[in-house]
Amino acid sequence: MAIRREKVDLVTVHIQIGPYSFSDGDVRRTLAKAGTLFDGLVARSTVPAFTERIEVHRDTALDVIAHDGSSQAEKLTAVWEGWEAAAAALRASGALGPSVTGHVAHLAASGGGVPKASLDQAEITWSGVAGDRQSNRKHHGAPWQALCLWSSEVIDAFAAEGHDLAPARGGENVTITGFPWDSVGPGSLIRLGDSICQVWGYTTPCKNFTQWFAGGRIKPAHRRNEVTRVYASVVQPGRVSVADPAVLGVN
Repeated sequence: MAIRREKVDLVTVHIQIGPYSFSDGDVRRTLAKAGTLFDGLVARSTVPAFTERIEVHRDTALDVIAHDGSSQAEKLTAVWEGWEAAAAALRASGALGPSVTGHVAHLAASGGGVPKASLDQAEITWSGVAGDRQSNRKHHGAPWQALCLWSSEVIDAFAAEGHDLAPARGGENVTITGFPWDSVGPGSLIRLGDSICQVWGYTTPCKNFTQWFAGGRIKPAHRRNEVTRVYASVVQPGRVSVADPAVLGVN
C-alpha cells in the first residue's frame, strides 16, 4: 500500500503568538526542536536553583506537547512562553557573565541562497532583516531563526586555516566583532543598533555552506559551540548600520 505523505505549508501563517507569525512548517519544526532549545539553556546554567527552574519550564512545555488533547497552538504557546521564561531565569542567575560591547562588522540579506548581499544598513523587523528570504523554508525561517549571527573573529580564524570564508558566506545576517564568541549562546540578549535580539540556539550544518570549506569539510564550523553561528529572535525591531555598537548582555 502506498504511503500518503502529508503536504506541509511552509509559508502561509498558521499560528500567531504576539508579533510572531508561524507557518505550519515553522510550528512543526519548533515543536520537534523544543527539547534541544530548552537543553541549550540548561547547558549554560551554573546555579542549581536556577537550573531547576529552567528544567521545570522545559518539562511543562514537553508535557503539553506530549498530551494528545493539546492543539498545535497550545503546544507552540507552551514552548514559546516556557522557553522565554526559562531564558529570563538563566539571565537572572548571572550565569551569562558581564555585558560586552563590540561592533557590527557586516550586514547582509538575500532573496535566497548564499553568500548574502552586503548592506550598509538594515531594518530589523519581527521576522528578521527586511527583504531577507530563505530559499528553503523547510529548515529555516521560524521566528526563533529570524536572524543568523556570527563572529568576524571566528570567520578570520577559519580563513587562516585555509577555508574560503568571509562575512555573509555562512548565511549570517549580522557579523559581529569584539565579542568573545564562547559567551554567545541560548538566552543571550544582544543590542544591534536600535534593535534587540535574543539567541535561541546554534545552527546546524547546511549543504550550501560546504563550498567555503576546504575539501567540503563543514564539521569544523560545528565542532564546538564557541565557533558556531547562532539563531536569534527579534525582541525589539529597529534600524542597524555597519559600525554600530553591538552590546552583549543588555538588560
